[in-house]
Amino acid sequence: MKKIVVKKLKQILLIMLCLTGLYIKLRSEILNEKFTLKTISTWKDFNNDSKSQLTIEDQEKKALTVELIFRSKETIKLKKLVLQWNGDFLDDISASLYQKKENDDLTFINKNFVCDAKWDNKKQQIIFTLDEKLIAINKYYLIINYMPKIESKLKEGCFVLSNEKAIQICSI
Repeated sequence: MKKIVVKKLKQILLIMLCLTGLYIKLRSEILNEKFTLKTISTWKDFNNDSKSQLTIEDQEKKALTVELIFRSKETIKLKKLVLQWNGDFLDDISASLYQKKENDDLTFINKNFVCDAKWDNKKQQIIFTLDEKLIAINKYYLIINYMPKIESKLKEGCFVLSNEKAIQICSI
């Protein structure tokens, strides 16, 4: 009985931390002495083409869900980034990472594109395989593409770094 209560309390705490964005920040700042990672959970919809022939229910939507800010103490390469979904089960989702200059708007053009992710349906993870050089401060934006019917699920959950292996780096 006591184990069940402790487990439920941990789940409630995890949900509360996900909602505040604190969980990712606390977990990631201890991942490596060579860098820190600050994340900001957010939700920003991007309008789709209003000239489309598809109905609203059939149109894929796009939203910014997480901002990732790496601060590296030395030049390193980011090789892999895994974000764990904490929320109701998702069948499928697509995601991409983008960058932009500080004063520019976030636009979905090749110049800002970093890479697409693979969705692991069984583990409920977004997996990015990268070859990104991190120098000083680097900002990334997690953009997800989804169907409108799962929007409420997405807004109620969050993406987190699940463990120390969620980020793989190498020295240059």
